[in-house]
Amino acid sequence: MRSLLKATMLLILTGLLTVATPALPGEAKPSPGAPEVKKMEDAGYATMPLEAYGLVDPDSVSLDARSIARLKKKAKGGDAPSQHNLAVLYMLGKGVEKDTAESVRWFRLAAVGGHQNAQFSLGTLYANGTGVEKDHKKSVTYYRMAASQGYSPAQYNLAACLMNGMGVKRDAPAALDWYRKAAAQDLAHAQVDLGIALEEGLGTKADPKAAVGWYRKAVAQGEPKAMVRLAMCYVNGTGIKQDRKRGVELTRKAAEKGFAPAEFLMGTLAESGSTGPVDMAAAARWYEKAASREHTVAQIRLGHCYMNGSGVKKDPAAGMRWYAKSAELGDADAMYQLGMGYLMGVGVEKDIKKGLLLMHESAEKGNGVAQTDVGLMYYDGQYVERDIKKALFLYQLAAKQGIPQAQYSLAAMYLNGEGVEQDIPTAVSLLELAAEGGLEPAREALSQIEKQLEERDNR
Repeated sequence: MRSLLKATMLLILTGLLTVATPALPGEAKPSPGAPEVKKMEDAGYATMPLEAYGLVDPDSVSLDARSIARLKKKAKGGDAPSQHNLAVLYMLGKGVEKDTAESVRWFRLAAVGGHQNAQFSLGTLYANGTGVEKDHKKSVTYYRMAASQGYSPAQYNLAACLMNGMGVKRDAPAALDWYRKAAAQDLAHAQVDLGIALEEGLGTKADPKAAVGWYRKAVAQGEPKAMVRLAMCYVNGTGIKQDRKRGVELTRKAAEKGFAPAEFLMGTLAESGSTGPVDMAAAARWYEKAASREHTVAQIRLGHCYMNGSGVKKDPAAGMRWYAKSAELGDADAMYQLGMGYLMGVGVEKDIKKGLLLMHESAEKGNGVAQTDVGLMYYDGQYVERDIKKALFLYQLAAKQGIPQAQYSLAAMYLNGEGVEQDIPTAVSLLELAAEGGLEPAREALSQIEKQLEERDNR
């Protein structure tokens, strides 16, 4: 649902030039989007569950009253492993009544006693704000304690903190060192993220071939994220001989493990026809799998399928429900799609107020298309009071993101001196950018400018 262009022509430079301005979309047209590629920010500690590493399996601890009593006695006597195990039981409510505060207290005691699992667990609790106030600095402190003892999960999480500047100053080279230490201990998560750093040149010179080596190690352990990264290397011939077939095989393998990004990619492959004839029914099925795991882009794509009847029976109401799910998870594009649906009454009862709220929220979160369309609303005074300055501001934000329609509209304002001092060179530069972005009216405007200037020079 992108901005369309209307034929209204504005006279510029006393008749020397005319430029068209964009209008709100008249019908729902989904934006194509792009396959999601996981970033280093996704590899961090904050999403790691408490039970992920280092915690004793509560099933291995006897939970009868006598055993719990012995465990408590040893814990009170200062035995760090017992303190840790008791903390786990309190956290999970196994053998004792669930008590997060009591769990934290025992984790602290065990951590002070040098128990690396407890140190790691406390770091995770502080990262997630579980039982304690969220505090990334304290999280880093505890991760560093356990990492210094050679505990690979803590090394991995410390690396993620350093790579992303969470609770500590961003230090990519230091992060890389910790990733290497954890990866050397065969921690699959560290191997794949070390590969990402090497492939993208984070904290070191890019080395795609070395990245592939680490991806393969993680793939050998069944890590689906590594499968997707290695698949992309095969597809693009990055650090390895190009082999699209192998890339698709790896993506499918990761998808069959229930890895949402892989399921999403399988959907894009089916939709684009990259591996055979276009199969929208298969695309919709893959999108639904990923969408059910809260993959926001897949939710939007599935919404598009229902809106357009692509691979599924057309059902705008279902499309809007999927947009809503994605919007609830904070996706700015979904907010835009949902907002447009309410403005136009597609799949839901028309609700201008709700539509405007969603459109503004999407624009505030940096969605360039929303910024462009909300800017147009302020320019035209449609749904809102006319405000040229707000329109200019929003067009500028979207133009910086490379949105051709915004660049085109902004060019018209500079040419006309609307809300800004007239600036012909800047206007022409913006038109050139919009033309490079494929906007045909911008090409026509530039051609008209050149033609009229030539006519003027020949007079």
